[in-house]
Amino acid sequence: TGRTTSPIMCEYQKIKKTLASKLPQPGQNDVYHVQRKLHVRHLQMIAIGASLGVGLFLTSGKAFTVAGPFGTLLGFLLCASIVLATMLSFTEISTLIPISSGFSGLASRFVEDAFGFALGWSYWFSFVIALPNQIVASTFMLSYYEHLNVPSGSTAGFVTLFLFFAVFVNLLDVRILGEILYGSTFFKILITVMMMIAMIALNAGAGTHRHSRVGFRYWDSSKSPEGLTYGLFRPTFDLGDKGSGSLDGIGGSKGRFLAVLVVMLISSFAFSGVELAFVASGEAVNPRKTLPSATKRTFIIIIILYLFSIFLVGLNIYSGDPRLLRYYASPGKDVTIDDYGTKWQVETSCNKNLVVNLDGAINGSQSPWVLALQSFGLCTFSSVFNGILIFFGPSAGCSSLYASSRTLYSMSIQGKAPELFRRCSKKGIPYVSVLFCGAFGVTSYLSVSKESVENFQALANISSASICIIWMGLNISFLRFYYALKKRPDIISRDDPSFPYRSPFQPYLAFYGLLGSTILVLFMGFTTFLHGLWNTKVFFSAYGGLMFFTVCYLGYKTFGTSKIQRLDQL
Repeated sequence: TGRTTSPIMCEYQKIKKTLASKLPQPGQNDVYHVQRKLHVRHLQMIAIGASLGVGLFLTSGKAFTVAGPFGTLLGFLLCASIVLATMLSFTEISTLIPISSGFSGLASRFVEDAFGFALGWSYWFSFVIALPNQIVASTFMLSYYEHLNVPSGSTAGFVTLFLFFAVFVNLLDVRILGEILYGSTFFKILITVMMMIAMIALNAGAGTHRHSRVGFRYWDSSKSPEGLTYGLFRPTFDLGDKGSGSLDGIGGSKGRFLAVLVVMLISSFAFSGVELAFVASGEAVNPRKTLPSATKRTFIIIIILYLFSIFLVGLNIYSGDPRLLRYYASPGKDVTIDDYGTKWQVETSCNKNLVVNLDGAINGSQSPWVLALQSFGLCTFSSVFNGILIFFGPSAGCSSLYASSRTLYSMSIQGKAPELFRRCSKKGIPYVSVLFCGAFGVTSYLSVSKESVENFQALANISSASICIIWMGLNISFLRFYYALKKRPDIISRDDPSFPYRSPFQPYLAFYGLLGSTILVLFMGFTTFLHGLWNTKVFFSAYGGLMFFTVCYLGYKTFGTSKIQRLDQL
């Protein structure tokens, strides 16, 4: 008191100065961290933006050629149910324990460190490759316009533009990033809804000229013209078909079962990204309220858009059209469209100078939506829509870069990645992680060379196959969490009024998600084992993600300290 300083107070001041000297000082990078600035609408649009892209509007063409309109709808529906079960289950954990280490940290806690390590790095790899994959897909869409001569030297300019856009947006304040992704995703939703309305109008008789109602014409095998094969499913399971009617494959119920299974594998790529809300929850305002709401809204929108879009476009196209993207694209020459039957189309005015590209290159002319528009004589509309699809790629790329950089940041704060990647700016941007993950985007320059495109596609397939492993890991984590709560009701019970969110039908819902995702993982490359279809590159692209996960898991078990804890100790 007064001017007197006691010996105890002097000692306290010395200890205080010593501790202060050991703490991070203002201005040092490691004193900053990510900040909670995202709201419900941001979380749901980040997830929808990553999912809504070429997977629905272009890659779905593969599904139609393999399974037909109803088989494609059924395959998408089954895959959606697996993803929904997984998302609802893991939302319960993320809501109760909303930590910035994401599902990698939660998997480490409820399974073991090695499992969380492998899951985190697999997810990072999946999205660090997804960024250049989205950019390459956009450059391929440019090849729709013949006067641009793509691929060519000018492709590098478009790649640079798309890559710079994704990196620049991710270096902005996360609130601004959220608003940009909100606006771009809202635009993509509007375009999708517009196309759904257009498909309904065209099916009912609209178009450049009035025509009779199409209805379910292409679903009725009895209405097939000579040389074409309409129907709910393709006549046989024929992956080698190039538009001759799918008559030489596996028939009957076995063929239909295999076709639906292939569609589930294809659609898993289209649904990848719906789990991004979990990644973004580390930057969410009040995640215990925002995360359940964002997850439900995200999946409701995705289900409505995907299933209704697949159903409506399936009404307006012939699934055996040779211009659709094939499951196996065989190198060859361009074949003029006159060499194939186009009697299914309402009008053929858009067929001038069109070719079927058999060299593996992908463009908008292989999209079911573009073909549907061309079938009704809407040539300009189809060109404009293809141009809009070009924008979808960089937009989804922004979400992919966000996912990979935040995953790398969360791995760093767990000590499972170098400390360098936890550095953030004053505004909470993990700029080192963003720049490092963005650097992988340079692989998209491979699209400049036709010879390199096939190798890049094999790499991209690994990333899309990895997402099913993530879903499997999320269900395993939840089930461990669920039974740990059963063991220790003295800590907290799912029936407690303070429990923030309780997912329905547990644990059966999680078991269904686990069974479904495990089937997708194990059967991802089953087509290579069919007689005459062995392809080493396809095999490694299908199971490369599983190999990567296994190497990470066993490596950490060998060189790290990892142990599966007892349920009552979790």
